[in-house]
Amino acid sequence: HTERPYMAVKTNLAYDIFAVMNASFEMQFARHFSAELPVYWSLWDWKSTSGLRTAAIQPGVKYHFSQPGTGHAVGLDMGIAWYNMRHDQRRYQDCGRPMLGASVNYSYTLGLGRGWSMEFAIGAGYVNTRYNTYYNIDNGALIDTRQRNYFGPTRVGVSLVYNLAK
Repeated sequence: HTERPYMAVKTNLAYDIFAVMNASFEMQFARHFSAELPVYWSLWDWKSTSGLRTAAIQPGVKYHFSQPGTGHAVGLDMGIAWYNMRHDQRRYQDCGRPMLGASVNYSYTLGLGRGWSMEFAIGAGYVNTRYNTYYNIDNGALIDTRQRNYFGPTRVGVSLVYNLAK
């Protein structure tokens, strides 16, 4: 009897709350290792003065201390994001290249039965972005261009998971 490798689809409920739609596919490639490809998108504004339009991916690998899809895991990932964010009087938009980052993460997966589980995850790392700032009005003028380096949280997750291999 050969056990099928772990394969799962997920949605991160923490991002859904902020209207950032997302889906992720995770697949085991060795006894304790899996690869994951989360995709995030938001193509609308919350109101006229605030919103987030983004398309992003955050591929990574995980080491599972037991079977993939159960218990504790640690991992590495990288992030690539394109964005246009409105907040009050300003609008911020990536320029020249997408936002880039790398991080380490920890997750714990709790089985719920019948192929379903919840995954709790947190990650921290480094992100670099170059962006233009505009006045937040239709065709608002360019204010300036900046580059920013960030160290801190890069992932938070409370994901609903369905194991396709079950």
